[in-house]
Amino acid sequence: MRQFHPELPLFTAAGAAAVSAYALMVSDFNNVSLRLDTSGSAACTIKIYGSMSEVKPDFSAAKTASNRWDTVDIVQLNATGSVIAGDTGIVLTTTDENANYELNVNNLRWVSAEITAWSAGAITLLGSASQV
Repeated sequence: MRQFHPELPLFTAAGAAAVSAYALMVSDFNNVSLRLDTSGSAACTIKIYGSMSEVKPDFSAAKTASNRWDTVDIVQLNATGSVIAGDTGIVLTTTDENANYELNVNNLRWVSAEITAWSAGAITLLGSASQV
C-alpha cells in the first residue's frame, strides 16, 4: 500500500524573492511532487534545490564542500512532460501557473526552493511525498 506524506508548504502566497525557510526531508520516499499555484500575473523564476547531506544544508548560503546542495531538474506533469533544467528553473513572465511537477530524488535527503528575479505575483509551492 502506498504511504503518503501530507503536503507541506515551501512558499505560501510569497510576494518577494526568497529562499524557502523550509526543507522537505525526502530520504524515506521514492516519489516527490510539487504543486505550484501563482496569482497576480507572476513574474519570477523558481528553482528547486536538493541535497544528499545528512544534516540539512543552509540553502540560502553559497554551496561549499561543507554546505552541499545543488539545483535539481524537474519534470512538468502535463501533456508534454517537459524536463526543466535545475539551473534554469520555472520561469514565469507575467503569466500565472497552476501545475504539478515531479522530482527525481534518488539519494536526496533534502529538497527546498528559491524564488529569484521576482517582480510580481504571489507564489504558493507545496511539496508532497509518497512511498510504495
